[in-house]
Amino acid sequence: MGQNGTEWIRYDQPYLKIPVGEDGIYKVTYDAIVEAGFPLSGNPRELQLFHRGVEQAIIVSGENDGAFHAGDYIEFYGRRNDGTLDASLYGTPAYQPHKFYNLFSDTSAYFLTYGTLNGKRI
Repeated sequence: MGQNGTEWIRYDQPYLKIPVGEDGIYKVTYDAIVEAGFPLSGNPRELQLFHRGVEQAIIVSGENDGAFHAGDYIEFYGRRNDGTLDASLYGTPAYQPHKFYNLFSDTSAYFLTYGTLNGKRI
């Protein structure tokens, strides 16, 4: 059976969608995560961040004590949406005018979740 690109999703765990509109370093604070309703009761060493189905390396400040507290944060390098995924919209991908801009939105989606093992770190 072929893969459809959603193999990284585990439907029994929570996800926090983080929108990214520009290339750069992003800092997501404890308060912002709590305000979004994402549960922080798990081990912060197991936090993972995914973009287009690929785990991204992150920094989790304060993870050494095994708990995520006020003042702790997550940092990662985020990239805005580009036209990479638009190629499949063309009968002949070579007809795509450019790969630097998406036809619909310049905002990418990153997904924070808990894994079963320690997450990828910078």
